[in-house]
Amino acid sequence: MKLVYTHIHLNDSKYEADLDELITQSKEAGVIRIITNGIDVKSNRETLELAAKYDIVRAAIGLYPDTVVQLSEEELEAELSFIKSQAKNIVAIGEIGLDYKNTTDLKMREKQKVWFKRQLQLATKLNLPVQIHTRDAESDVLDILDELKQQKVQLHCFAGGQVLIKRAVKKGYYLSVPVKAIKNNIFQDIIRFAPVSRILTETDGPYLHPVYGTRNDPTQVTLTIAKIAELKETHDNEVANIILNNYKELYEM
Repeated sequence: MKLVYTHIHLNDSKYEADLDELITQSKEAGVIRIITNGIDVKSNRETLELAAKYDIVRAAIGLYPDTVVQLSEEELEAELSFIKSQAKNIVAIGEIGLDYKNTTDLKMREKQKVWFKRQLQLATKLNLPVQIHTRDAESDVLDILDELKQQKVQLHCFAGGQVLIKRAVKKGYYLSVPVKAIKNNIFQDIIRFAPVSRILTETDGPYLHPVYGTRNDPTQVTLTIAKIAELKETHDNEVANIILNNYKELYEM
């Protein structure tokens, strides 16, 4: 099988000691593309360095909603300009979006929305896909995507339930399934209510590990493929081939 995973944080310190080995293991497992994500000033630059170092790694950089809350308008403007300057070195803008779990102040939520829209508009201008975080803000995210008539969308770890999943599919968005879906009903809903033609695989490593207390490793994407095949009553190879084509359609190759 040729495998892809579209969302991970390879710059995280949990990968520092053995990243070369993990990349090698990923290749041996059939992984041909990895998209690693930045979320702030520091990780955006680290993400670009990793994509330059490893041949199967691609970069997505952006301003995460928690980052937006923490930075000044001047700092945000500067980083948006940096992201724009790196258009030829990235395959997507992300991880961006809204997060209401950690931000309860209404003014700060509005600030998140403003900068979410700014990044979506930049992605459209640069003809790049977006990778979107939607924690406790799924409806507002879809409303904004509708408002801006956004194209080329990947909803990362979308937990909006059946109605919103079907709404996203109708718009032509892709929804990425993390490894945690092997035991998590919320993420299994993506598999149940979205056709495989709208599904991508990810790990969100080192987070969303399938076993509590462990690190989410890149090679575990094969577990996600198996769970999708099980719930769709098909074969692993067929699922992997469709997801590879989905990746090509949204990103590159």
